Amino acid sequence: MFWRLGFAQSSPIETLLDSDEFTLQQLMDEDDLVQECRQLNNKLLDYLSLPEQVEAMVNYIVEEPASEATDKLKFVYPYKSSEVLSSDVGSIHDCLLGHDDLLDKLFAVLKADEGKLNFMLAGFFSKVITAMMNYRPEDTLSALNSRGALELLLRHINTYSILEVLLKVVQEAEEAGSGGPSE
Repeated sequence: MFWRLGFAQSSPIETLLDSDEFTLQQLMDEDDLVQECRQLNNKLLDYLSLPEQVEAMVNYIVEEPASEATDKLKFVYPYKSSEVLSSDVGSIHDCLLGHDDLLDKLFAVLKADEGKLNFMLAGFFSKVITAMMNYRPEDTLSALNSRGALELLLRHINTYSILEVLLKVVQEAEEAGSGGPSE
């Protein structure tokens, strides 16, 4: 009833989206970005599902920021990007799986030399790949396969996040081979 009287405030995200000029970084600066994604804010998701926005978020989770970068660039933007990319939003996963260049960027994190993989970036990568495997397992396994990612994953098996991805790959491969989830 309170909102019917016109006392409800629109979210800062809505205010930004209603303006004609805003950036991904401005959205990332908002505390409720991840919550708005989870609440399936269509206007926000339409914007975040654009290939250039997905690419920017992938860059945040796979590129190590410079040592002199701000804490937002080092921690906040990569974290929020991983949350958005791993959220249960089909249009974002469709965008990732529909653009080979985005998948190539995502898997580039695995090309680090053995023992040189950034643990934080590996965690973000793991989170996104696991979400993609939950959403479209066959397509994600195909993307992994076509990029020779199994060898790259094995190179970093000593990193817990990568081990989790390998276990998910094995689980999905077994389910695909048996025709469905095992009981």
